[in-house]
Amino acid sequence: MSAPSTASILIANYNYGRYLPDAIDSALAQTWPRVQVVVVDDGSTDESALVMQSYGNDILAVSKENGGQSSAINAGFPLLTGEAVLFLDSDDVLRPGAIEQTIGFFADPEVVKVCWPFEIINRNGEATGERRFTHLPEGSFRRNALKIGPASHFTPPHSGNFWRKTFLDQIIPIPCRAFRNNADAYLFTFAPFFGSFRSMDAPLTGYRVHGRNISSRIGAGFRLQDWETRATHLHAYLTEQGESVSIRSWRKKNSYYVRLSAILDAEKQIGAVVPNNAAIGLVGGDLYHRRDIHPSRPVHRPPAQIRSPERTEADFRAFLTDMLHTGVEYLAMQGSATWKNTNLGVLSDLLHTEHDVLYENDWIVIAKVKTQSA
Repeated sequence: MSAPSTASILIANYNYGRYLPDAIDSALAQTWPRVQVVVVDDGSTDESALVMQSYGNDILAVSKENGGQSSAINAGFPLLTGEAVLFLDSDDVLRPGAIEQTIGFFADPEVVKVCWPFEIINRNGEATGERRFTHLPEGSFRRNALKIGPASHFTPPHSGNFWRKTFLDQIIPIPCRAFRNNADAYLFTFAPFFGSFRSMDAPLTGYRVHGRNISSRIGAGFRLQDWETRATHLHAYLTEQGESVSIRSWRKKNSYYVRLSAILDAEKQIGAVVPNNAAIGLVGGDLYHRRDIHPSRPVHRPPAQIRSPERTEADFRAFLTDMLHTGVEYLAMQGSATWKNTNLGVLSDLLHTEHDVLYENDWIVIAKVKTQSA
């Protein structure tokens, strides 16, 4: 089978007018000669419409009322003419050779998805030197998906995936109510049952971190609900296909589900050991989120750099001092099961030796911070 000769890039946008030109320019700059660019605006109230108009016939522009990411994809998908499709978030950018370097993988008729790492860029589009999603899926994940359900493989989000269109034809339109702003989760759920995956080592997408990224505001509680939604849809599909599967069994065997459940259970201990309404400092990754913490209370998060492996004891001492100066006496931090690629073990040692640890398990450490005597 020969590789596809045509590709489509669909950019779904909502109020990212400031970043949209970079996304469109990167799509139009692809070195592969036959790339269609479709931009769907999902009812933006900023300058997005003017940005789209400025490109004239270079893009196929679609405007619609706001309905969420999935509804924008559903609106643009029937217009796509490429044999392979990439969904590009409007705050991200593609490297010029992204299509050319990966479209050849689809010469293998079993391949439904090609993915690659992200290079992190700041709000100005400048590379920070950080890369994410460097251990990516290769081969078939059907057996694992049957065994553990959704989240059967580690994958980059939307802008790092290139899809065979004949696969997408079978599962789109995306259910908008269930997957309003997480269309990629729907695709990832079903992909293992339609073919295999290939990956690239080179980062072909610039993922923009600008402080308003949706993914950074999604905690364990939402992700757990999302997993359940994905499981319900997948279970219905597989049952119709004659497969004998169990959501209850998936919950027990899926490490992603187990991790999320453990984080939520751990966070509930905050309400058990910290006085009602007392503010806390929260040192945790994106899965630890203030809306998941029970009961509701003021939560102060330090800069993300506090979790860097380069942080020292002096950095942690300064952080605790600053926290006390703002009137926050209680600290909750992610537990030892999640310390990989951090130096949070040093902060934990400091809490144990010089402060009062009120509760601890593998997923959370809760402490009352003491004022140090001179």
